[in-house]
Amino acid sequence: MILAKPKDSQVKDVTSILHKKIGNMYPIPDQEIKRYINRVLEDFTTEQIRDVLAREYTYRNRIKAKIKVLSNQYAERVFDDLIRINQIIVRPNWSFKPAIVPGKIGAPITNSLYEREGDMNDFEQEVVMSIASFSNVQFWHRNLGRGKGFSINGFQSDHYPDFIIGTKQGNIILLETKGGHLDNADSAAKVRLGNRWAQLAGERFHYFMVFRQKEVDGALRLERAKELLRQL
Repeated sequence: MILAKPKDSQVKDVTSILHKKIGNMYPIPDQEIKRYINRVLEDFTTEQIRDVLAREYTYRNRIKAKIKVLSNQYAERVFDDLIRINQIIVRPNWSFKPAIVPGKIGAPITNSLYEREGDMNDFEQEVVMSIASFSNVQFWHRNLGRGKGFSINGFQSDHYPDFIIGTKQGNIILLETKGGHLDNADSAAKVRLGNRWAQLAGERFHYFMVFRQKEVDGALRLERAKELLRQL
């Protein structure tokens, strides 16, 4: 029935179908999402419209993913502009608690801030074990998760780095680990956010995103991170 209609009606009907399947994408208004879907479909041929109707969920997923990418890019531009005009600033608002209760207890490793720290995956444990005994490291802490640990307020969401490391020279390093399974777009956004935070927080604050092999711009491989950390 849809394919028997004029082109404008086809686009309108298919836009409505995809919009319902995409659902709410707050804070983006529904009308903006509809306009975007409509623009995507305007240049489609009848055969392409037929393909959309045959694979609704495939197109739904692609369009929704693209909207998220564009939304995040816009949010980051606004975030940067607000930093430039001092509408977003860094200020002290967090401190270590006297005691913590991790959901799962990790392996005991020297120089931990608390008697026992939270659980870690293999790569996280490898990283901590390789730096915990450095002569300049005063303590390390497995940062707790959402709502419990320290977070950097970001343009996409709050970022909870994996570790907080303190050195005897008074430096604080936020360290995020990335093994082989990673989302490069998400990692790239986090490293940009972390590096911005470090620049604004002051010379004693640092952000390291550490990869075993792969890396994104602004991140470090493990061996390079260890070289730098020894000097802080």
